Amino acid sequence: MPAFLLTWNPRRWPVDARDYDAWRASTLRGEPVVGRWNTGQNRRRIAPGDVLYWLRQGPDRRGILGSGRAVSEVFQDVHYDDPARVANYVEHAWDVIVPVDDRLPTDELLHVVPRVPWNFLQGSGYQVPAHSEQPLADTWAAHLQALGAR
Repeated sequence: MPAFLLTWNPRRWPVDARDYDAWRASTLRGEPVVGRWNTGQNRRRIAPGDVLYWLRQGPDRRGILGSGRAVSEVFQDVHYDDPARVANYVEHAWDVIVPVDDRLPTDELLHVVPRVPWNFLQGSGYQVPAHSEQPLADTWAAHLQALGAR
């Protein structure tokens, strides 16, 4: 199943801690967090049912925070930063969100899924290469199991 990385840099787009905690609590209750996320330059490749991973970027506590599925194809709407422009988005349903301190760290991802440019992603919507989809899924599942999250 195709997998994509949706990226977030909290230094550029802060999320209120209460909102983050509410999203996490929803997933703990088995209620997916539905919303939309920017897909950067990716305008076509994401389809409903594709696997999505939420990747925290920036200088602090980088790594995967959550996962879920796409519930739409990519669509354009008003740009999140500039209402005179458009941006690409996908509707998502996050099934699991972990505390930031329990993320799957980028340092670990570099070792177990080395063909993904974890430190050089230039934007959201990166498609995980097909040969890396299963190692990433397995590593994420093992991480969640170790946390007792799944």
